Amino acid sequence: MRVLKLIARLVKNGWRDKLKLPLSTTELLEYLPHKPPMVWIDEVVEFSDSQIVCSVSLKSDAHYFSHEGIRPSSFIEFMAQGYAFGSIARNLFQSSTQKVSKAFLVGVTQAKFEEPSKLPRTGTLEVKLETERTMLPIILFKGMVFDENDRLLAEARLKVYTD
Repeated sequence: MRVLKLIARLVKNGWRDKLKLPLSTTELLEYLPHKPPMVWIDEVVEFSDSQIVCSVSLKSDAHYFSHEGIRPSSFIEFMAQGYAFGSIARNLFQSSTQKVSKAFLVGVTQAKFEEPSKLPRTGTLEVKLETERTMLPIILFKGMVFDENDRLLAEARLKVYTD
């Protein structure tokens, strides 16, 4: 509820008119518990009621890297953070049918990851999230992470509990 009240105040003050895509996640930090260096999503690139697209600029010293490359669990975090930042952006920009004030990751299924030796160490990743089913308070979505050549690096189905 705190987020919805804040959104109403920002819209009343004309803040929505100043928002432009892509939107840096630094503009959204006040709405989420994520704080650097654990914020891994850099921008919300686009969104609709059923889809969110975010970007991650790979940084060699980031916590998502191990000595072998990007950890498989980091792809799940990219997807979860992408959903969170995209949902906040969607709530700020438009009258969304999916108003979310809190969301908790409660399940991951059908996760597939590219071999660590084949993963990039530099460049930008694209995180695509597609809502598959909404049964409030549960939302199911598919997450996919692509490299700069549109090669699928990871995919999974995630379940969030919303408040």
